[in-house]
Parts: sequence; structure tokens; C-alpha cells
Amino acid sequence: IDKTLSMTLLFRGSGYAALRDMISQGLPFMFSEAIREKFLDRAVPLNDPVSSSLKHWGSLLGCSIVSTYLSQGFHNCQTAMQTHATLSYSGAMREMMQKH
Repeated sequence: IDKTLSMTLLFRGSGYAALRDMISQGLPFMFSEAIREKFLDRAVPLNDPVSSSLKHWGSLLGCSIVSTYLSQGFHNCQTAMQTHATLSYSGAMREMMQKH
């Protein structure tokens, strides 16, 4: 582990960070409405304001939890690149595949 602090280490792995953020923040807002319509609206056919709100936020929260798990690998690769100055993008991926 590199114990020196520098701005270049801070931004290492930013490609992995972009992928992680795109998955963890983008997927819930892209798919939560479709998940609500396809699953929750069919399971709970009520359309009163409380039911609609619960279905909306339940779908968004469910998608958010799944997308957080899906993005964890990219987060691990970014952290590896920030803590090991010699790792390349492919090296970080190889190391994470071996460890996890």
C-alpha cells in the first residue's frame, strides 16, 4: 500500500468510479418505474396516494439496493488503484478477480 498522499493518487481509478456511479446512481432512476409497473402495480392494484407512493419508493429503493451490489466490483477496483500506485486498470481488475 502506498502511504504517500498526492493528488495523482486521489484521481487514480476514476474510470472505475465513473462506471460505479453510472450503475449505482443511474440504474435505479432508469428502471424503477418499469419495475413498479411490471411487478408492484400488478401485485398491489390499489392506486390511492399512499399505495402509489409506497410502490414508487419501494421500487426505487429495491433498484438502488440491487445496483449498489452490481457496482461493488468497480468500487473495489477503484480503491485498489488508489491504494496501490503501481496498478493499472487491467492490473486492478486481475487483482480483484483473484482476491474476490
